[in-house]
Amino acid sequence: MAAELRVVLVDDNPDDRFLLIRELRREFGAVQVEQVIGPEEFSAALDGGDFDLVITDYKLNWSNGLAVLQQVKARYPYKPVIMFTATGTEEIAVQAMKAGLDDYILKSPKHFARVPAAVRLALERAAQRRLLVEAENRYRDLVHRVPVGLYRLSPDGSFVDANPALASMLGYPKAEALLGRKFWDFFTEPAVAAQWLHLIEETGRLQGFEYQMARADGQTIWVSDHCIVVRDPEGPIRQFEGSLEDVTARRRAEQELAEERNLLRTILDNILDHVFVKDREGHFVAANPSHVHFLGARSSEEVVGKTDFDFLPREVAARRQADEQQVIASGRPLVNRLAPATDRHGNELWFLTSYTPLQDAEGNTIGLVGISRDLTELRRIEAERNRLVMAVEQAVDSVVVLDAELRIRYANRAFGRLSGKPPAQWIGCDARTAGLFELDPVRMAEIRNALRERQWWSGRLSGRRSDGSEIICEVALSVFAPEEESTRPNYIVVIHDLTQVVQLERQLEQARRLEAVGRLAGGVAHDFNNVLTAISGYADLVLMDLAANDPVRQDVEEIKKAAGRAASLTRQLLAFGRRLTMQPRVLNLNELVENLSKMLRRLIGEDIELVEVLEPELGNIQADPAQVEQVIVNLVVNARDAMPQGGRLVIETSNVSLDEEYAKRHVDVQPGRYVLLTVSDTGIGMDEETKAHIFEPFFSTKGGEHTGLGLAQVYGIVKQSGGHIWVYSEPGHGTTFKIYFPRVDAPVERPLSEAETRVNLGGTETVLVVEDDDLVRDLACSVLRRFGYTVLEAKSPGDALLISERHQGPIHLLITDVIMPGMNGRELAERLSSLRPGLRVIYASGHPDNVIAARGLLEPGIDFLPKPFPPESLLRKVREVLERE
Repeated sequence: MAAELRVVLVDDNPDDRFLLIRELRREFGAVQVEQVIGPEEFSAALDGGDFDLVITDYKLNWSNGLAVLQQVKARYPYKPVIMFTATGTEEIAVQAMKAGLDDYILKSPKHFARVPAAVRLALERAAQRRLLVEAENRYRDLVHRVPVGLYRLSPDGSFVDANPALASMLGYPKAEALLGRKFWDFFTEPAVAAQWLHLIEETGRLQGFEYQMARADGQTIWVSDHCIVVRDPEGPIRQFEGSLEDVTARRRAEQELAEERNLLRTILDNILDHVFVKDREGHFVAANPSHVHFLGARSSEEVVGKTDFDFLPREVAARRQADEQQVIASGRPLVNRLAPATDRHGNELWFLTSYTPLQDAEGNTIGLVGISRDLTELRRIEAERNRLVMAVEQAVDSVVVLDAELRIRYANRAFGRLSGKPPAQWIGCDARTAGLFELDPVRMAEIRNALRERQWWSGRLSGRRSDGSEIICEVALSVFAPEEESTRPNYIVVIHDLTQVVQLERQLEQARRLEAVGRLAGGVAHDFNNVLTAISGYADLVLMDLAANDPVRQDVEEIKKAAGRAASLTRQLLAFGRRLTMQPRVLNLNELVENLSKMLRRLIGEDIELVEVLEPELGNIQADPAQVEQVIVNLVVNARDAMPQGGRLVIETSNVSLDEEYAKRHVDVQPGRYVLLTVSDTGIGMDEETKAHIFEPFFSTKGGEHTGLGLAQVYGIVKQSGGHIWVYSEPGHGTTFKIYFPRVDAPVERPLSEAETRVNLGGTETVLVVEDDDLVRDLACSVLRRFGYTVLEAKSPGDALLISERHQGPIHLLITDVIMPGMNGRELAERLSSLRPGLRVIYASGHPDNVIAARGLLEPGIDFLPKPFPPESLLRKVREVLERE
């Protein structure tokens, strides 16, 4: 039911008041009118402020209409005022309109009937003005809070406008400090400034142009510049508009990476270990000087492109080839391979070699990397200790033996895996300077004291593998005295690798940070675009009501242009965010799954069996039903894509309780009652590497048009709903997703009924309904007429063309079946659109829109209404299409 209209009527003529109130009630029904005949009543009405509109006469016994107008606008600038008078003049009317009057009507018997229409128009305009100002304020607030530096320059390069982010980037406390300064004065090199100006004048825009700028504090930063030229219609430059992003950290990281590569090259060129890279066929791609020398070549150029058969005895080359092909075929490293070899002089040598598969970005093995160490002499020594080594080599933990000088005399295989290089390469290294673990002075002092007192020591240490990756270990050190060195102690170090546990914790923390960044980017982009949509839309509405020569028109057009330019800034953010505002309510997952069931079966196709196992006494959860539906749909689509040959998809719900033990093993999980949603498939499954990245934005193994945001969106929705998600999968054994939602005891909250929302679904537009099924057509026409629409109905495309030709008034919307005899819906829409430009179209069909599009009957992105449709869906779709900007 519409809200009651509240009017303050300022008029000391009782007859006029009576006639005016009668007209208002005839038009609006129940109208609350506060009649003002003196200054006391007027002051009381202003103080109360509980009114929608003021209607005043000009000539009053105690004042005049201009004074009333000024007092109202001073306190309530957005509330409309209409002057209805018989004593005014053209001069008074002009003066009143300048003061903010919404309408001026001459008081005469024939004009009383015009007042309701003027009231309605004044209320609509006042609402539009208020919303436009609010939207503009929100837009300005967002521009000033966006983290990217934004600027506008005059043709001579002076700052005309800048946001706080740019001022902060350049070291100034406020954006106003930049105004009037020359943009090019911040360049560290004049030549770069000249290049900037040349490029922008030549191409009209800059895309990611990077250069250095000087901050106010003297520091230098790297920036990435995106800029366009805005020209007057006659051609001269009006201004430059652009954005700056601080890329100093990235540039520094690139430089450090280059230095690290140079360091690695230096190390490889100077170490005694043999390092080589081969392709899948065994041809050398690279080799360090040690290996080149072993092969008897003079330079790496003589080695590249050849195989071991070109340098080594055939039996040695064949043995190496077998090891390498094993690594290539399995895709797994071969670590610490001890094998004999013969050098170019015929000497028999023993090498400890590790092979690691070399893979491309898609995970395909394209070659291998080998590292070999000459262990000929060491093998002779280690033969004396084989019994001890065989026992220790089976240990899961790393075991290292140090002599009295803390040199490494022995390290087991686990230590080789931990450190990233063969244990033999550690023999003889000083444990204090080996560089595996990072020891601060305090920790070093603790260890020295323990060694001096011949006591046991343990603690957690962190360090780096040979490849630079981090390791975190629990280290225990104890003293023993070998029989041959009874007076000098040796030491045993046992190392338990905690890296995976700690890394798991860090990965989960990183996932939460990524979630926060995604939510921020998506939220900012979503809100920003909503504001821009509102600005543009309301600007259009205002322009419709303004005369061509209205002085306000140019300002509104500038607002609309500015909104269009600002929209381009959000496109990158929108691609990453892809979220809707949460509207949580208490719901039951069983009801939601059952409601989705038919749609899901159509979605997965007939070659996949869908099984629903729903807990009868399932508890409730609090979440956004639309978002939870999106979670289920995304998981079902993911499962469908994993079963190209068909399979079985199971959706299961259950009540579970997670205890303290479970919470300890899963980060961020709190013990308590949960509702578990399980989605399982019998598809191709995933390996560990894929599972580690599936929730990352833009990660996809499908290629093509897939964005890689589906599971990232699932992860974000679940986390935002207070839940947890885990994935279990193995290659060839399918995939299971388990989602835990916190259980609530509140009853299910039902959405508004059709009766509660029907008031917003009506309209007065003219709609042409084309449907060859009488029942469907009669239903659609009946619903539309009941809600106020003017309906033209046709049972065939031919009838529709005749009705359109004979109908003299406008036709705002066409609702047409897609597949009909003689002419399909798309062809009919094209014919009618050519005759009636601006005609809007809704296509209705019992076939899914993607199936119809696949047949070439409809283009993607059209307005589509699937059959069968309830009246509310029809009405909402009609309003959506008719009200779309």
